[in-house]
Amino acid sequence: MSVATRRRRGGIGLVTALLALAFGAALAGMARAAEATLVRAIWVWETSALVDEAARETFLETARAFRLTDAYLYLSAQDYEAEDAAIADLVAALADAGIRAWGLDGWRGHLSDGDGPGALYEAVDAMIAFNARHAAGFVGFHANVEPQDGQGVGAVRFHDGIRQDALLPAERTDRDALMTEWLELHAALAERTARAGLALGAALPSWLDDYYGAPIEATFRGLRRPVAEQLIGLLDQYVIMSYRTDIDAVLARVEGEMRLGHDLGRARILFALETHPGPGAGVSYADHPGKATRAAVRADLEAISERLAARFPLGYAGYAIHDWEGFRALPE
Repeated sequence: MSVATRRRRGGIGLVTALLALAFGAALAGMARAAEATLVRAIWVWETSALVDEAARETFLETARAFRLTDAYLYLSAQDYEAEDAAIADLVAALADAGIRAWGLDGWRGHLSDGDGPGALYEAVDAMIAFNARHAAGFVGFHANVEPQDGQGVGAVRFHDGIRQDALLPAERTDRDALMTEWLELHAALAERTARAGLALGAALPSWLDDYYGAPIEATFRGLRRPVAEQLIGLLDQYVIMSYRTDIDAVLARVEGEMRLGHDLGRARILFALETHPGPGAGVSYADHPGKATRAAVRADLEAISERLAARFPLGYAGYAIHDWEGFRALPE
């Protein structure tokens, strides 16, 4: 080998090493940026309890310890006016702690075979009006309207437990109409919040991309596509209720949506863990004998988050804890 050849090869090796270092530094920078923007949210269904100053301080102490960034606060349309001053104090305290406040409402009854969406839209409008009255306001609205049957309200329209291509014609008509209506409801919320310069998030089932082996589909705005794909286009936060106490089970429940968000280049997908007691050891940390502590929840949140950030950096946005009442009751 000539001296010139050795020099050329040495130069190429040096360039390769420098490029590898630069690439590694870029990845590290992306990881730090992702960590800085990671959403760490919690649902609060008993928002009135945080009006008490001592209870609020307990919440804020926990929020700081877990570096929470977002709080989904359940409030009805009437609450925004009836409790205006107390809510303003709460939202301001959250903002001072670096926590974004979201309005929260939703149940199966907001669909047309229940009470309809009127009260849900009124809650969004009341939140927007609240923001107009106060310097510190809500950053967005979080909807929690689940479409499946068996929730004590509404007709049997989803036909639980049946794969999409196994539905009878009448059942298919029911499910298609329901899912189109569900998408239209979220689109209407998106229009309302966007006009006010606010974000929209939603709590969503983990099975939309894979219901007994097939995705749930619906026709919306003239196109028949997977519902998960259409929702990702409507939402700023797509929060999957991936409630499991096993890390691999959580990852399996969110993989489809994470990959979809990653392929679309939309970092909007969050996973969520359950801490409210009752659903069983496989679902809630409160019911798991070996994981009924905040430390266990933190460890699993961080482990899942690390793996999702590595696999789906363009789709993964963070996580949420359900809910404050359950989490508060867990020992350290």
